[in-house]
Amino acid sequence: MKSQSEDGNTVTYQFEIDDSDWREWKMTVPRTKSLDTRIRELIEADTEGRIVEHDDEEVAEPEPAERQSVSREPQQTVDEAHRDRLREELAGSGDLLERRVDVVMSMYHFLRQRGEAEKDHLLNAVDVDATRYASRESVWSNMVKGKDTLRALPGVKTPSTGETVWRYIDE
Repeated sequence: MKSQSEDGNTVTYQFEIDDSDWREWKMTVPRTKSLDTRIRELIEADTEGRIVEHDDEEVAEPEPAERQSVSREPQQTVDEAHRDRLREELAGSGDLLERRVDVVMSMYHFLRQRGEAEKDHLLNAVDVDATRYASRESVWSNMVKGKDTLRALPGVKTPSTGETVWRYIDE
């Protein structure tokens, strides 16, 4: 659905998207940006064919749809098994626990898409506030560092001593 603004310079669009896809995608938006701003940036990047620098290589900025697995049904089954394991490792219960599981799974999907990422990039890719921890560092220390959460997921390689880059290696 589309509607023209009174000034004629902007158009408002309404679209439908599966709730689970929307929740997972919006967790990849840094909390310092509004969803409207991020969507505008994605549209501009797409129309301009923009690329970003990544470790001295040019890598196309992934679109949100690319952050999802192509084969939805088998991936959902695999993800649910991982989610069960995360529920055992993370603190909390009910909706709070589910949000924390969502955050770790979003980090995992981000890492799978990118192939490698620094801690800050992983934290920027998720809704830290949803975890109800006081800070980004608290999220990391309570949910990832020294825990069998992100590092226990298939293909995740923790940084070697003296390094800070997490890697995903397709097994």
